[in-house]
Amino acid sequence: MRLFRQRNIAKIAKDVVFKINGSIEIDKTAEIKEGCVLQNGPGEQIVIGKYVQLNPYTIIYGGNVTIKDNCMIAPHVVITTANHDFHQTQKPMRFAGIVDSSDLVIEDDVWIGANASIIAGVTRIGRGAIIGANSVVNKPVPDYAIVAGVPAKIIGYRNKK
Repeated sequence: MRLFRQRNIAKIAKDVVFKINGSIEIDKTAEIKEGCVLQNGPGEQIVIGKYVQLNPYTIIYGGNVTIKDNCMIAPHVVITTANHDFHQTQKPMRFAGIVDSSDLVIEDDVWIGANASIIAGVTRIGRGAIIGANSVVNKPVPDYAIVAGVPAKIIGYRNKK
């Protein structure tokens, strides 16, 4: 079943690619810029909240992904919630199926910098967090944390001096 629910009219560029096999809900105040790709599987849901901005060439790929209100996702960010079954060796990984699919919630007021990747297994990006450009996030991020690097590590907190 394909279900696309858009509350009134969001600003969505003409060349955004939707490969929705589950459902997607986009708030009318959201903005999705050119070249973005949003894809999920059967029974999975992508929810994009109020005043969320997905900048050019952002990819959201698979699983249940919720992006809450007032989030900024910079260009070329990749958010993926699943892995291929690379442990088996009887067939090529490409045909091995998906494992480790997890739900991801990106809380309110998060800023994800350009070229960052949020990979499978991350279940939460905390409220007010900042993800540095070019970072690879491989574990949950606490509220107001500033993380950067490969893999991303906490380098500070917005609410502490």
